[in-house]
Amino acid sequence: MSWQEFEDMLTQTVLVYSKTGTDVHGSPTHTTTPKRIKARVQVVEGRAQRTFTVDKEEVMAKYKLILGTTTTINKQDKITLPDGYEPTTMMLLGVYPVDDESGRSHYEIWV
Repeated sequence: MSWQEFEDMLTQTVLVYSKTGTDVHGSPTHTTTPKRIKARVQVVEGRAQRTFTVDKEEVMAKYKLILGTTTTINKQDKITLPDGYEPTTMMLLGVYPVDDESGRSHYEIWV
C-alpha cells in the first residue's frame, strides 16, 4: 500500500490533548489546544484489546484508532473522537507506534 493509499483511508479527524502535568490531586492535566490528526476509527467493542487500569481492573477497548502521525502519542494523552462516537473524549488504553522500513509511519491507539 502506498502512503497516498494509506492516507486516503484516514477519512476522519481526532483531537489529541497532550498531557502537560498533574494537578494537586495527582490527576493528569492536558493542553487546552489540541493537535488535529487524520484518523480512521474502527469499532472493536468487546472483541479485541483487553488491558488493565492502574487499579488492576480489566477493561475492554471500544475503538481502535489509526492515526496518521509520527508525532509522539503517550498513554496519558486524551483523545476526542469525531461526532457520532460515544463517549467523545476518552483516555487511551493502549498506544502502539507502527514502524516500516523508513521508520515511524503511524500509531494504532486503543480506547
